[in-house]
Amino acid sequence: MNSCDFRVFLQEFGTTVHLSLPGSVSEKERLLLKLLMQGMSVTEISQYRNRSAKTISHQKKQLFEKLGIQSDITFWRDIFFQYNPEIISATGSNSHRYINDNHYHHIVTPEAISLALENHEFKPWIQPVFCAQTGVLTGCEVLVRWEHPQTGIIPPDQFIPLAE
Repeated sequence: MNSCDFRVFLQEFGTTVHLSLPGSVSEKERLLLKLLMQGMSVTEISQYRNRSAKTISHQKKQLFEKLGIQSDITFWRDIFFQYNPEIISATGSNSHRYINDNHYHHIVTPEAISLALENHEFKPWIQPVFCAQTGVLTGCEVLVRWEHPQTGIIPPDQFIPLAE
């Protein structure tokens, strides 16, 4: 399968993410992926691209299926594990590859969780809940994310079972 290089500058972090996407990803899909990676919501993208949120949501669903991304929650994890992107600092001097899943096992210990609690590394993330039939906001869920100072976001499935 052919592939194409894809780069996105993430201003919030001062880094560029470089990965190779399947050649079947169109220019329109690359733009959508870029905007999603930059943290834009479906509503913001629909305003930016002058399309309905429903259209953007449908395009996003198709893109996620094509790239093997399970959901918004697993977005970054799926990108990193499937496409192993290169992370380049704003100066271009530091280049890092994402660590594989095995790395988490030696840092996620009861002691690491206790230290993370002391250092306020667990952050609440609010996720809206919409009615599937009407699209009306019906509530929200509060999720927990571990923002580790050295490795970044640690997926919940890597620490919640141990924390429980």
